[in-house]
Amino acid sequence: MEKTDLLGVIIREKCSVLCADNYRKIHQFYCDNREILQPKYAIAPGFIQYTNRAVKHGVIIELMRLFDDSSFSIEKLCNECKKHSKSFRRYVKIEGTPRPFSLDETIMAYKNSIKPYRKAISNLRVQRNKIWAHTDTEYIKNPLEAEDKFPVSWGEIENIIEVVKTLLISLEQGLTGSGEVFRFSDGLDV
Repeated sequence: MEKTDLLGVIIREKCSVLCADNYRKIHQFYCDNREILQPKYAIAPGFIQYTNRAVKHGVIIELMRLFDDSSFSIEKLCNECKKHSKSFRRYVKIEGTPRPFSLDETIMAYKNSIKPYRKAISNLRVQRNKIWAHTDTEYIKNPLEAEDKFPVSWGEIENIIEVVKTLLISLEQGLTGSGEVFRFSDGLDV
């Protein structure tokens, strides 16, 4: 894999994380503004319920794409980066100041940071497979049963997204040698 291909994969994965994070922020907006939105819930309860489910679907599908062993997962990306470690810079300029960069330390920091969320990722994978990406006959009548059986909190989802964002930003900086990388949005204009 060429350096430009590796950079393209990093940017593509960052876009998946950005989508998952934006979906999560929309869901958070609905939750935080429930009282304000209550009159609209009364007018169109089906619409609100449907869009909320669609947002949750988006979060899970985008996030699980990053951890899916059958595609180019974050784990595979880390392995590809190690194979092409010579393509990474030893220093990264952040705000004009050169700072040391270590690919091994970056990947190790990611693995240590994601480790507490392995169970949540496993539960998200089961939810994706049973109710979001495929219709499991066991949960057709009550998809919430699968969510209860394989629980994941929105806080865990938010933390997983942050860990992956940090990794991808660091990899891009190490590959380009620049702190000027594609930035994630700070929020949605909801």
